[in-house]
Amino acid sequence: MLNLRRAAKTAFVYFAGNVLSKLVIFFLFPLYTVYINPAQYGNYDLAYSIINLVAPIAFVQIWDALFRFSFDSQKSEDKYALITNSFVVCMVGIFIYSILMGIINQFMKFDYYLYILIYGLAFAFQYVYAYSARVFLNNTLYVFSGVLNTIVSVVLNVILIVFFHWDVKALYVSAVIGIVLQIIVIEWKLRLIKNFRINDIDFKIIQRMVKFSIPLCVATISYWLLSGYSRIIINNFVGEYEVGLYAVANRLASIVTVVLSIFQFAWNEAAYLMAHDEDRKKIYKSFVDILLKFMCWITAMLIIFIKIIFPFYIGPQYQDAVLIIPATIIGVSANAVAAFISTLFMTEKKTSFIMKSTVIASIINVALSIFSARKFGVQGVVVTLMFSFIILLLLRLWSMIKQQGVHLGKGFIFSLFSLLISVILFYWISNPFLLTILLIVLLIFALIDMRAILQMLMKKWKQEK
Repeated sequence: MLNLRRAAKTAFVYFAGNVLSKLVIFFLFPLYTVYINPAQYGNYDLAYSIINLVAPIAFVQIWDALFRFSFDSQKSEDKYALITNSFVVCMVGIFIYSILMGIINQFMKFDYYLYILIYGLAFAFQYVYAYSARVFLNNTLYVFSGVLNTIVSVVLNVILIVFFHWDVKALYVSAVIGIVLQIIVIEWKLRLIKNFRINDIDFKIIQRMVKFSIPLCVATISYWLLSGYSRIIINNFVGEYEVGLYAVANRLASIVTVVLSIFQFAWNEAAYLMAHDEDRKKIYKSFVDILLKFMCWITAMLIIFIKIIFPFYIGPQYQDAVLIIPATIIGVSANAVAAFISTLFMTEKKTSFIMKSTVIASIINVALSIFSARKFGVQGVVVTLMFSFIILLLLRLWSMIKQQGVHLGKGFIFSLFSLLISVILFYWISNPFLLTILLIVLLIFALIDMRAILQMLMKKWKQEK
């Protein structure tokens, strides 16, 4: 059964590290919107989205297989053997990544291509090392190294942009230096290279891990056809300026992902630990309903909160981005919950449906994006993307309903209705005072609606003493 205290401890450790470090970046976000123009920032965001496509494919997302398969091993020697086999895949991944990026650069003609190439490699090895820390359930190491990474990259960003007047090149350089330090810390603690043994290389294990990961890679390609493809369409049919606006809106919307990732981090570990528990499916049933209600309330409040702070927080060049905030936040939220639900499929080692649902959603986005861009500009592309993410969520939710007997309570309708009202009022109300009152009302309603769930969690907490 789910150990609530362990899950809460894991979530707190994650919050103390990753979330607080991401909040530091959030508070420094005005720096980028003042010193970097929308076209440049849009170009950086486009390159970043390409890296998020190519690196996971080249390295076949071996880190996901590493983490999942580690829960089938009890001994440290077996876990190190899995890491050894993951490194073998990574050696091949370096070669594949370099070729793919070289081909893409022939068409995209990136600024600072060498920086982008190095950043992508660092990005992949960061995942391997970070997930290796999680393999040993060393969440403190995972978080500490992540905090160090963030602090160093943020400080370097400020120094390079403000004092040395660098452009987006500063974002690549500072990120790579931060990642290298994170890798050094994890290597110093876990000695992954020292424990690399030729005798542990087992191509049957590699084959099983790659077989597990391939559907996730296909899902990554399909996911990119959702989010990354939208950036390409905006860039080609609307303009680089609008890509910058979309990048800003997307970064603000990612607050939802940060909040949900606290629970996803804890749930991911807990779900894999109870992978052989016969009662785990009972937990799935109530968990999904709670998650959806929580998402609706968080999304509704975030939409109003951003409307309040936007004029004071974001640079004047990016003020037009406020119009696409609601659709962006709803889309990101739906995607975050869909990703959360995908953990349940990975627990059951049924990654093929993750692939299928993402492919369907991406086809819808690809089919409608060009038309919506030509007809409605960046707003049309963002709404299309939101719709596609909602389809993705509904497909995975429907599968959970059919396979696991998940059902949604009546309270979900109330939270969903509150979300729709918040979107309407976002465009209708501009007075900061009235928006603040609305935000407080939403918070009160959310606490009332979630009261029974909070009481249930408190009861279980006491029982685990």
